[in-house]
Amino acid sequence: MAHDAKEIKTALWLQPKPGSPLSTVLKRTITGLAPVFEDAPIFEPHVTISTGIYVQSQNDVDIILDSMLVAAQSVDHFNTKFTSLTYGSQYFRKVVFEVEPTAPLFSMARIAQEEFSLYPTLKKELIKSKHKKSHKYVPSPAEINELHVSASEKAAAWIKEYKPHLSLVYSNMFPVTEAIRHTVNQRLIDVFGPQYTTRGIGWTGGQLALVNCEGPAEEWKVLGTRSIN
Repeated sequence: MAHDAKEIKTALWLQPKPGSPLSTVLKRTITGLAPVFEDAPIFEPHVTISTGIYVQSQNDVDIILDSMLVAAQSVDHFNTKFTSLTYGSQYFRKVVFEVEPTAPLFSMARIAQEEFSLYPTLKKELIKSKHKKSHKYVPSPAEINELHVSASEKAAAWIKEYKPHLSLVYSNMFPVTEAIRHTVNQRLIDVFGPQYTTRGIGWTGGQLALVNCEGPAEEWKVLGTRSIN
């Protein structure tokens, strides 16, 4: 990314380790289920941690990933586990593995949303509102403190609605017919075995990825990654 590039809207993902058996199987599952829904795109398996993160340079990407890596490695074992399979009305939640809402995951999601999405957005809004009075307005320490307090409050409300999941299908199809649900279930049994939602399938560690999510899913680009040991 060029230093003077325009801002790009990104999302922070948590993924199984690239090349691991689970990552490979999930990729094949997403690819295999797409034709069943006709309009479903192919995408990388991931759990979204935070969205609405704007970056303008590679330095921005590195700062965010390094900060979130510290948060992820502050616990002995950063575990991600599937708890159930659900179908939704929303495009991005058509068929998903719900993910166990652990304290480390929720803590990391709140930090990312507060520090790298909400606070920067609030700061930009403040500067824009003052633009007519000063072309290069710099918020005062008191205003910065107020922005942090506001971002923290908004993050506290946001995390209550956060539902971690790993999507298997993006689609506008609704409702999902019983016949298609049966097909999905059989495909998952073939891959993961019976009782796949109650066997604690998941991974430890994995990787963080900051992804440019502008445009169709097939055009999303990974801007940087960090491995969680």
